Amino acid sequence: MSQAGNIAQYVTIGLSRQTEAYSYWYENEMAKNTTKIKQALVSREKALAKRGVEMQKQNAAMVSGEAANAQKEADYTRRVGDIKEDQYRDETDAGLSSAYANMANSGVDMSYGSPMEYMSAAIDKRAEGLGLLEWQNDYNNWQAESNVAALKNKSAIMLDAAKIAEANLVMYDYQNQLYDYAQEEADKAAMMKQGQAYLGAFTDSLSVFSGSGGSGGGGGMSGMMNMNSGAGASAAG
Repeated sequence: MSQAGNIAQYVTIGLSRQTEAYSYWYENEMAKNTTKIKQALVSREKALAKRGVEMQKQNAAMVSGEAANAQKEADYTRRVGDIKEDQYRDETDAGLSSAYANMANSGVDMSYGSPMEYMSAAIDKRAEGLGLLEWQNDYNNWQAESNVAALKNKSAIMLDAAKIAEANLVMYDYQNQLYDYAQEEADKAAMMKQGQAYLGAFTDSLSVFSGSGGSGGGGGMSGMMNMNSGAGASAAG
């Protein structure tokens, strides 16, 4: 093959392998851009998740404040109930005492008969009224304390959920680290492929050189040896 043909083959090989190496580089650069976009999305998702955690904490704090206010209301309810019971005792005691004194001052014998039955009935009625009042106060207290407990439980659950979500924020960092690791491996693979492409260009060039040397008798090392052999034979003749 002529020297011009060899040069053309060398140029073709060089361009082909250069294009191949460039394609590996370009493909890796596109992958890098895609990875950056994915990492940006992960970072955005983390920011949104972090904001959600803060909102959960704020909501838990608000419910905790409601529980504190409900506890104050429960304490007031209990105090009001105690005051009502004390007032009822005082009023009924005063009424019974006044009725007993009036009847005694009027000359009624209070030790037996109808007066005694009247006072016993009045005392029973007083006890019944006090019992109903105490039951109503106990119910009001139970209802108020139940509301406090429910709000405290709700606040605790919301705060626990916020803590769990906050602990999971690190998973977004792990995801981006995985992307970094994958890109590092992709960079290594791209460099190896580019190196193989350039090595292939060198190998192909050697093949062309070896092939040109063995054809036509006029090129390469074989041609030179043939020419020297012919010259020696002429001199001997």
